[in-house]
Formats: sequence, C-alpha cells, structure tokens
Amino acid sequence: MPREFLFSYTDHEGQSSRRRVRVMGIASNDGRQYLDGYCLDRNAMRTFRVDRIQGEMTDAETGELVNVYRLLAGTDKRRHMDYTPAKPDFSSPETGEEFDAEEPPITVLFTGFAKARKAELEAAAEAAGLEVRSTVSKSLDYLVCGPKAGPAKVTKAEGLGVEVIDEYVFEAITEQRPERHHQRQQAGSPPR
Repeated sequence: MPREFLFSYTDHEGQSSRRRVRVMGIASNDGRQYLDGYCLDRNAMRTFRVDRIQGEMTDAETGELVNVYRLLAGTDKRRHMDYTPAKPDFSSPETGEEFDAEEPPITVLFTGFAKARKAELEAAAEAAGLEVRSTVSKSLDYLVCGPKAGPAKVTKAEGLGVEVIDEYVFEAITEQRPERHHQRQQAGSPPR
C-alpha cells in the first residue's frame, strides 16, 4: 500500500456508487474494519467500512480482482502511509486564467484521545488551517477517533454523514494543507 482500487460501495444512507480510491491503510474501531484512502471520485480523504464494500475490488494497475478480506489478512497492522494527491486546478477551463477558489474551512472534532494528545492534534489542525469543533453536527467534516472513542459519538457522526477517521488519516490530511495555507497567507488572504 498505498494502492489504487475500484469498488462498489454502499454508504450509510443505502446509496450505492462505484468508487476509485487510493487506499492508504486499514483501521478498526468498535469491532469494525475500515479502509482509509483518497477517493479520486470525491477528491477527498475518505474512510470506507469494509462490510459496505460490495463484491471484489479491482486493482486499478493490474486489473486483478481482490477480495477485501484477503487484502486485510495480508496487510500488517495499520501504519502511516504517505500519499499526496495532485493539487487541484483552479484555472478557468475557458480562459486558463487562475481564480481564487475560497474553500470553506474543513472542520474536525477529536474524540477518544488522552487530554495531552488531543491538545497536540487540535494544535496541528489549527496550524493547517482546519477549524476545530467541540460537538458532532451536520456541518462537521471529520470525526477523528482515538483508541477510547465512544460508540455513541461515532454512531451519531455516521448518521449525519460525517467522515469517521483515525489520527493517521488526519495526519495525511494536515500534511496536504500547510503549503496551501502558507500560500494564502503570502497572498494576503487571512488565515483560516
């Protein structure tokens, strides 16, 4: 890993879609297993519940059909894996001129971490221009779960469509943002 796979996935609302994902690793929480990766269809980091993947996955490079449980069995315990997606193109397709695409801030909430670790993660989020929240709501982008995350908060987040990730996926997200955050500050835009 990381490796690119194509698969059919059913989300928490029962909607099925075909996904192309650069899988960066695996995680587990509350007895469930997840694939973490960069979804090329959504241009964002995503976490996919393994039991919602339909049928076999297709290795995008080789065309090989891979059973997700075979992939999990052949992978060592979750560890950080580097991946940086291509930078988005903010130029106009008609003229080629660049324009400022002001993005809303990405919002995160940390749960299940020791107090000191949570403070470190919140500081890293703010340094990368993310907005730290204190409650689960529909406007939350990511619930970052530590080893002691409560199932009620995770269930609420999933029910609202919030992406539930672990700290390794969070670190990959923040590694992608500092350069853009720094560029905004140099251009005179206020930091987020």
